[in-house]
Amino acid sequence: MLVFPVMVSCQPGVKLDHLDSPRLVGPLLGHVSYEEANFWAYAGPGARFRIEYWPRAEPQRVMQVEFEANASANHSAKVKLESLTPTTIYDYRLIELSSDDQEATGQFRTAPLPGTSGRFNLAAASCMRYDNDQQAWVTLASKEPSLLLLLGDNVYSETTSPDQIRSHHLRYRTVPEFARIIATTPTYAIWDDHDFAGDNAAGDTPGKEDSLRVFNEVWVNPGAGTQDTLGIFHSFRWGDVEFFMLDTRYHRSPNIYIDNDDKRMLGDAQFEWLKEGLLASTATFKIIASGSTLKAALTDSWRRYGFSRERVFATIMENDVNGALFLTGDLHRCQIDEHDSGVEGGYPIVEVISSGITRGSPTGFVTIEFDTTIDDPSLTILVWKGDGQLQERRVIPLSELQVRGG
Repeated sequence: MLVFPVMVSCQPGVKLDHLDSPRLVGPLLGHVSYEEANFWAYAGPGARFRIEYWPRAEPQRVMQVEFEANASANHSAKVKLESLTPTTIYDYRLIELSSDDQEATGQFRTAPLPGTSGRFNLAAASCMRYDNDQQAWVTLASKEPSLLLLLGDNVYSETTSPDQIRSHHLRYRTVPEFARIIATTPTYAIWDDHDFAGDNAAGDTPGKEDSLRVFNEVWVNPGAGTQDTLGIFHSFRWGDVEFFMLDTRYHRSPNIYIDNDDKRMLGDAQFEWLKEGLLASTATFKIIASGSTLKAALTDSWRRYGFSRERVFATIMENDVNGALFLTGDLHRCQIDEHDSGVEGGYPIVEVISSGITRGSPTGFVTIEFDTTIDDPSLTILVWKGDGQLQERRVIPLSELQVRGG
């Protein structure tokens, strides 16, 4: 059971860190590996926290860490719990030390060792408005996902103003239905246009550095870009599956540019990062997450970036990268699409679009169940309406995601 403190709300542009009586916002459980777990929390300037945690099977073995708000990160607070045991359930209690009644309790499960065969499921969502019905989050939570992937438009801040972006994220985390799941489910995020800067925004957007800075303040991903290339892209492993989370905004050529070999979706450096990661991956399945769809959105998708899309497809097929699947958002509807790779001997590129968790008619989301314990490992895609109705189910064995002759 998860217990939450009193929550607060604010209007766009109001800085929560300047409230007279700040309340605990969070916790958010971010990146979790087989040996660590990362949390984010907020309670205003000068806030100090203690997190107590213990293996559920050993309640007497309580460990604790104290940490505090980071003034340079607008008073967000982050902590890493280390030396954890793989595939283990931990219970925790987070206490804001300046107030006796501000605390939250919950639990989390650590990841299996990289490369370990197993079964798990993830939930993916995008397009999140705080002022719409939130019932779909309750439905999503009932699926008990091992991971939550947020695929962009995680708020509709529509700006690069740091204060306004922060206030939108903090406000959404006071929504109880959302707060409950991010407190117990490892949550990974990428952005799309509305939480990056505004409608159809690209890499020429003034102030994008501010958007990047705030994004990294409020999310706890395992990385953000590389030492030489800015952005929010990152990767992580969960057992026998590897995830490549793309940044389709920071280095993007504007949509209106002529679609030729000079037009970029990822930028060359991020593309090389993706290529190197895919070629080096030993995972059974490789999930490539993008805020923009591959083709479905007419004006703001990879369909206007033919060179960029084709060279990603070619990288997969020409290098025998088996088991790749795309996971995208943005569209305000959920569906499963297939694309011709354009490479002889290649397999169809499957794209799972999960969009409209609180913005769509109907609202919806997708879960994917992985099973790498069987002779022909498989993933099962489940498309859900926000009210819990199953819209579509598709099982894809690894044998269908194999380069012929590879």
